[in-house]
Amino acid sequence: KSPPGIGDWRLSVILDVSNSHATIGLSDGTIDEKLDASVASAEVLARSAVESASIHSVVATRVKKALAAGDRDAAKTAVDEMWDAMYPMFRNLRKFEVAWNAVTPLVAEE
Repeated sequence: KSPPGIGDWRLSVILDVSNSHATIGLSDGTIDEKLDASVASAEVLARSAVESASIHSVVATRVKKALAAGDRDAAKTAVDEMWDAMYPMFRNLRKFEVAWNAVTPLVAEE
């Protein structure tokens, strides 16, 4: 899958998350369930960020070598691989945002 244009990733992530059963809506569940979902979402986000960073570290070296060799096709393929590693992180960030926003109205000052 090709990386979307700048700004397009957010819409694709929103659509992906809105079709997911992994989010808790603003009116579903108790505050305890919503807090648990928020913590779980944060943990998933952290794991996906670590995985993305690990892949980026390895693949960035390939991009540098490909560019130094004048092989733009190989560099593009590697950058696409980096995007494939980033996309789950963005998707998980959106899921965390939804879970967090389910909690905050319940404890906000009136």
